[in-house]
Amino acid sequence: SLASFPEPAYQNYSSLPKVMPTVSPSMMHSDGAVKMVGLGLSLARSSVGKTTYVTGTIPGYAAHRSGQLFVNDILEAVDEVDVSALDLEEIKRLTVGPQNTVCALTVRRADKQLHLHLVRQAAVMD
Repeated sequence: SLASFPEPAYQNYSSLPKVMPTVSPSMMHSDGAVKMVGLGLSLARSSVGKTTYVTGTIPGYAAHRSGQLFVNDILEAVDEVDVSALDLEEIKRLTVGPQNTVCALTVRRADKQLHLHLVRQAAVMD
């Protein structure tokens, strides 16, 4: 059976991937449903402007395990979609996807723009 995904709130359809990822058995629950997983990011929006800050990472998830994201990093894009005009719920929807797929983040830290790639995986507790 085909998996159905909620309609994302994309503002710029030209930035969408041209091909949907192949669904492998490791992405599915035993009942055949696709496992949807987030990155484990805690975010906040500034009260002035359109800036989204990382306020923390959730232990066990990709953002925490990677060690690449820090408090006060500025999130600029998720999978090449500019997040400046999106609310936190819309940004969260962009970060959630099928398990074992890559999510690309564009982050600003101090005066450097970083391009990070995290693999969406269910929480792993050490």
